[in-house]
Amino acid sequence: MKRFILLFCLAGLISSARATITPITDTSTNLTLDFSLEDNFITPQGVTNTYNMVNFPGTSLTLYFQDRIVFLGNREQLSTNPTSGTYNYVQNLGNLDFFGTYSVGQIIVNWSVDSVIDTNLGNDRWRGTFSAVALYPSVPDAGSTAGLFGLGLVAMALVRRRR
Repeated sequence: MKRFILLFCLAGLISSARATITPITDTSTNLTLDFSLEDNFITPQGVTNTYNMVNFPGTSLTLYFQDRIVFLGNREQLSTNPTSGTYNYVQNLGNLDFFGTYSVGQIIVNWSVDSVIDTNLGNDRWRGTFSAVALYPSVPDAGSTAGLFGLGLVAMALVRRRR
């Protein structure tokens, strides 16, 4: 009976890797995601989850978390496609905040991660919020262009009149 209970507990530990990404906003200018990745040191491969962007410019965001032995630190990794590089961290517990930028054509995307790592007897969790803002290139609207053109004509007429 003790062996059965021990095997049941061990199977529970091995299968406890979980990852969720919950979209809060996904518009053409703003993206906000809450995420939670849980892993334990018995599953050495870690846990991965990818969010495919719907309205926001870009393709996908991938998060990876690996619970490691305490003195080696947990491993946290974030990458975006189109690539902004891969951000790798090794941290056991506490706050983990970082940020970056990537571009999609002429659109610049500024993003940040506000997160925390919790340690609980080998079942560690990385949870937080990913936020991004897309900065589109500004093009003057037709009214502004016409107004500037009109001011230019007035200025040219005044200069001619003074001669």
